[in-house]
Amino acid sequence: AVNHVDVTFSAEIEPNSFTSDDVEMTGPSGLIAVDPPVDQGGNVWRIGFAEQSQDGEYCLFIGPHIENLAGNEMDQDLDGVPGEEPDDAYVGCFTIDRTPPEIISQPPTGEVNAPVDHVDLTFGETVTANCGAGDIILTGPNGPISVEPPEDQGNNVWRIAFASQAANGLYVLTVAPCFADLAGNSMLEPYEGAFIIALPNLTIGDVLNPM
Repeated sequence: AVNHVDVTFSAEIEPNSFTSDDVEMTGPSGLIAVDPPVDQGGNVWRIGFAEQSQDGEYCLFIGPHIENLAGNEMDQDLDGVPGEEPDDAYVGCFTIDRTPPEIISQPPTGEVNAPVDHVDLTFGETVTANCGAGDIILTGPNGPISVEPPEDQGNNVWRIAFASQAANGLYVLTVAPCFADLAGNSMLEPYEGAFIIALPNLTIGDVLNPM
């Protein structure tokens, strides 16, 4: 949760020129009331507000009629003309993301009529992997199967490779919460997926007499 932002100016400002009227804050549910800015020293000013925890983007629009000690207003676009609206207002955004990543698909799944040497896990967002020994387990009809470390395939897809499997039967993949999104949220719980290899029986279809 977030209840303030700290804004750093390039120079010391005239305190009376910076009030809550110079700040507009928006969030996923609309406008958010802000407290009067508080000088933190070193040209840093703190803007407080009610604690925010809803997932989404939050933006602050600050200025441009804030003055330095010489009485010059903000010139955020550096064009030499201070105090222009909206060009000289500062705009800054941040995102609150507390939603854990999820695996949304896993090919192969269901019945497969060919040998299998990998499983592709597709996440609903960009993730990083921090998987160690025992975090990803594949079992088949003949017992545990050794797997390679996950490899990023792009587009939120991670590949779990292993030696080609052709034995008919059920294969179960278990993945510990060893993937995290860019906000640092780990998977909420282990993932379990399965597929079945069902290769056709080998038969002789016909015998031709060469004579």
